[in-house]
Amino acid sequence: MRYFVLLSALLSVGFVQASQVCFPEISASTQSDDFIALPGGQVHQQSKGLIWQRCLYGQSWNHAEQRCDGAAIRLTWQEALQQSTTLSVPAAVWRVPDVKEAMSIVERQCVDPAIRLSVFPNTNSENIWTSTTVQAMPVEAWAIAMYSGKNNRKGKEQQLYVRFVRLSDE
Repeated sequence: MRYFVLLSALLSVGFVQASQVCFPEISASTQSDDFIALPGGQVHQQSKGLIWQRCLYGQSWNHAEQRCDGAAIRLTWQEALQQSTTLSVPAAVWRVPDVKEAMSIVERQCVDPAIRLSVFPNTNSENIWTSTTVQAMPVEAWAIAMYSGKNNRKGKEQQLYVRFVRLSDE
């Protein structure tokens, strides 16, 4: 019965761009205290040893308002891989996260988007790229549907959003 109620709630918000819905009866899959805010719109995910950009590519971090400003930019898979190298400097090598890394920031307690908005504000509910190619279909890569937090396959020529990551210095 509980799953029927959850499914009904999900379907009722699925066709309207609504604000995030979280279900307290579902255990959280991420913890706020696992993420430490860093200067420049970055956040350290302590449990994974990763530094994430808080904003999607194309947006800029507004420190005063603690949010992402501007419009995110969609890229093909190859463009996302190439763009990460333009952001990198010797001390910080940014890249597209692999599917396991991207799934580690999904908050299963919430939908629309399935992410902790206190850590990653202004995240939309669209798909984001991972660097992981689908083994059985090399023209596809894994993406994360931020509406639901589910991984799915997308043709590499499609244009999706991307959130870059790098290894922690620690």
